Amino acid sequence: MWTLALWIIPYLSLCCAQHLACNATQLPQGTFYSVSKMKATECPYSWMNSTGHVLANQKDKMGDLVFNSSIGTLFTRTCFSQLNYTRDCVSEGIQQTAYCFIDCIIQAPLEEKGISRQYWSNIASVSFLVLVLLLGLLSCVLRRNR
Repeated sequence: MWTLALWIIPYLSLCCAQHLACNATQLPQGTFYSVSKMKATECPYSWMNSTGHVLANQKDKMGDLVFNSSIGTLFTRTCFSQLNYTRDCVSEGIQQTAYCFIDCIIQAPLEEKGISRQYWSNIASVSFLVLVLLLGLLSCVLRRNR
């Protein structure tokens, strides 16, 4: 019985997270993201990009991408169209999450945004594999109908 409880307890915070509102504003100097105010100040938090890479947390920030960060705000050098935010404050009793979305008006060059030739090469490889699988499936269907 206790073994089952030990497996379930870590997932309770995932099912019960509360979603916060996030505001994002693009400025000529960078992009400013903010989430709802809170009373607690000493809480673990993370600002992450869409792939889960941590840009800033309570311990540190990525200096090449982030100007400033705090428990409720993030100011980045470039625009990220999607950011994810989480914080775990004991006083709030539940994990808080926010998903920030913005249409990046001032575009950085593709290489600066991390979209390299490798990315497009990966897209082409996956597309080719899907095409081969579909052709194989079509071939099997045609053989079965003969």
